[in-house]
Amino acid sequence: MSHVEASLRSYNICHPWPEDVNRKNIGNIADQHFAPTKMSVEAMIKENIPDQQITITGNTVIDALLSTVEKRQKSSIKRRPRKYSDKKSSE
Repeated sequence: MSHVEASLRSYNICHPWPEDVNRKNIGNIADQHFAPTKMSVEAMIKENIPDQQITITGNTVIDALLSTVEKRQKSSIKRRPRKYSDKKSSE
């Protein structure tokens, strides 16, 4: 079994509930752990998860954001910011 976003824990079972409990339970039975950061890896090693079962994958949300920004900066299509007065009236 694989655990994506392994070790994203708040250590608070009430917040965010039930996600934190679910992540911890899945982590206990998984044999592959895909962690977003080195800090997550360190947390799992402290919880006795063998480091050979852990792979750092990066933070998918941040990686997607950075990729989008990079594509936007490389784009040959330049858009000017839209001003409120540019919007068409519905009248």
